[in-house]
Amino acid sequence: MGCKKARSTPGALGSRSVSRVCAVAAAQTPFKISPWQAERVQIVMRALTSLVFHVERKRGVWPSAKMVARRYHRRILKADPSRIVNLSPGTLVHFYYRWKHSGGAVSALLLNYTPGKRGVHNSTVLRFIRFASSRYWPSLHAAHAAFCQRPESQQDGQPVRYDPLRRNLPKGFFEALNSQRKIVAQAETQIGLLRERFEREVRARVSTKTRGPSR
Repeated sequence: MGCKKARSTPGALGSRSVSRVCAVAAAQTPFKISPWQAERVQIVMRALTSLVFHVERKRGVWPSAKMVARRYHRRILKADPSRIVNLSPGTLVHFYYRWKHSGGAVSALLLNYTPGKRGVHNSTVLRFIRFASSRYWPSLHAAHAAFCQRPESQQDGQPVRYDPLRRNLPKGFFEALNSQRKIVAQAETQIGLLRERFEREVRARVSTKTRGPSR
């Protein structure tokens, strides 16, 4: 792990295209790199190039990171405009040492996650929201189990896994739904009591008319 290799790597890769970064990262990792990941690595590489430039001139890691991070923090990715690059000074310093200790490996700059199984499609999430909103459920697990037992869900072939479904639901969905369902259940109970009371009054009135006036 020579310093010369570590210093030269970001400068060489920082100017390369996203496809080139993607190819280099793919050679160093066991899984496929998405275009937005490659673009993000390219931006981090450019930031590291500037950071190394200032560090080599004895300006210090942290002061240099504060100066460089301002230019790259909160950049929107062209490959996926819904994602941004969070590159604060602390994050940039973290990547600097992580990349340096790896010997200048591109894979050291990838997000620290491993790809799992296929997620849940938005259409499935929408169907679950409509299904779960139809009644009160004691838990999200119970609603998920009932949803999976539907003939429609079983015909899809792919089981709807709980964790990906839960992560794709809107924040606070189940809590808000159950809160309103409890209110509805209480209102239905009160309506039932009122209906019984009114029915008793009508029956009593009909019974009185049937018997006729008392002598």
